[in-house]
Amino acid sequence: MANILVVSWSALPYTKTASAFLAEDLKKVLSNHNVFLIGEGPDNTNDNNNFYVNTQIKYDGKGKRFLRPLRLLKIRKVKKLINRIICEQNIDSIIGIYPDEIFQMAGYLASKEHKIKFIPYFHNTYLENVFGLNVIPAKRIHSKIFESPEILVISDGLKNFYEKKYSNKFTCLRHYSFEEKLHHETLKRDSNSDINFFFVGTINDSNLDATRFFCEQIKGSKIKLNISSSISKEQLLRNGIINENVNYLGFVQDLSEEYGKNDFMLLTHGFKGEFSDAEYQTIFPTKTVEMLRSGRPIVCFSPENSFLTEFIRERNCAKIYTTKAPFVEDIYKLLNNENNLTQFVNNAQDTYDLFSPNSAKKVLESVI
Repeated sequence: MANILVVSWSALPYTKTASAFLAEDLKKVLSNHNVFLIGEGPDNTNDNNNFYVNTQIKYDGKGKRFLRPLRLLKIRKVKKLINRIICEQNIDSIIGIYPDEIFQMAGYLASKEHKIKFIPYFHNTYLENVFGLNVIPAKRIHSKIFESPEILVISDGLKNFYEKKYSNKFTCLRHYSFEEKLHHETLKRDSNSDINFFFVGTINDSNLDATRFFCEQIKGSKIKLNISSSISKEQLLRNGIINENVNYLGFVQDLSEEYGKNDFMLLTHGFKGEFSDAEYQTIFPTKTVEMLRSGRPIVCFSPENSFLTEFIRERNCAKIYTTKAPFVEDIYKLLNNENNLTQFVNNAQDTYDLFSPNSAKKVLESVI
């Protein structure tokens, strides 16, 4: 039995991002080991083997992204807590999760100091998605993290991308889910019934453009969108997401019942934004896994040259649109094609089996 420390900026309950849920579930996947977690939260708090440290810089004005280099000064603070946990819990190895270089780099430095194993786990590209003056410290951090002989990545898309650029061994540790597949009755409707879509997850630069396009197109139609997200309604209003056809539900804890109330799941990615081309090409949205088990057909908006599009097309597990073309009339027709909808749901649930905890456990046991 090993003593493992997971280092992740995103950590429940203080952040409710996809990375936070995946980090917490690592403890379940590795239940035969002692697993501890350090993440973002109030200083000097801990709960259920989770430890928290505050690395935020309070500033809500314009140009917030330019403060990114200042957070690098917080590496020492995070490392200090990691050092304490290593000594108190006799840690054997550290899994450092990116998308946050502060926590990941602190984990790397602590592992070197204590001569224990460090395993990077990338949910996104790093250096390829950094711009301007931020590139200078990013290159140094990247060079250190990539000293690791074996690196975990979250999708085959990211694995293939990295293997073309770097000589490390990259192993795919897919998203994993402990939830059961869901099955729902077909909703009864008439010609005047609304067509309800359900979206769950974060709306940021990875999918803002595609989500906004969907919302603009459904105005004045019978299509309604219900959104469950930790993003505030005010922010979604500012970003052009909320209109008369969009219903904001806030953060819904139990999603199973909501799925049954809707006709379709909405999955959005791209089309453009402030991320790099490499990031849009390789992202595999975590919410995809949740949608695959939902028991409802998925409608996906994703650019042609992306791993997500390739993944869905290969498995025929969703209706996919790869351009910003009108789609409302097509959705009306799709709703009446029961055979296609059933095939999408069946293929999605078969695909969901790829993300079993047992598969994740085999990968983790091979590297820790």
